[in-house]
Amino acid sequence: DFESDTLPSDATLTHWMELAARAGRALAVARRVADAEENATLDSLTRLPNKLAYTHAIERELSRAARHGDRLGLAVLDLDHFRRVNNRYGHDAGDQVLQEFALRLQPAFRTTDMVARWGGEEFVVILPSLAPEPGPDDILPVERARQLVAGRPFRLPGGQGTLAVTFSAGVAVYPQHGTTAKDLFKAADKALYRAKKRGRNRTELAD
Repeated sequence: DFESDTLPSDATLTHWMELAARAGRALAVARRVADAEENATLDSLTRLPNKLAYTHAIERELSRAARHGDRLGLAVLDLDHFRRVNNRYGHDAGDQVLQEFALRLQPAFRTTDMVARWGGEEFVVILPSLAPEPGPDDILPVERARQLVAGRPFRLPGGQGTLAVTFSAGVAVYPQHGTTAKDLFKAADKALYRAKKRGRNRTELAD
């Protein structure tokens, strides 16, 4: 644009191109590393956080709850009679049910809650900052999710029609039902077992 402007030399241009190529390779490596880290903490089927991500999150949230004197909920969810879905309709149908189940769960919870797949047809939900006093609201988010899931049939692949899907759940609360991740899970799982025994499609609070 100006009379004093001069074109870079061939050597300079070559040097710039080498720098750009190196930067491109570095960015590609960084992207692959980021993708690998993300995939390590996401369930490949549902794209929810996986057991590893949950393990890190529950320890972090328990530490925060202890510092601030907050109450923290942990829910364990299990699809009712899920084995029958796989046996009758096939594993593709079972996978589709799990994917749809994951999608329906998320709107029932706050953005601060964490829904994760524990494994198989079992899921966990971390519920930070519950109300200061124990009460019926401790299980309210899980009940809302249960109604969302049961309220509309799931569509099966391959023109196999629709299927009513329900889940049972147990909820434990820090610190009244336990102060460690292991104790909370054990209490919530025991409450889940009680929900199954009492007819399924229900939520039970730990004793």
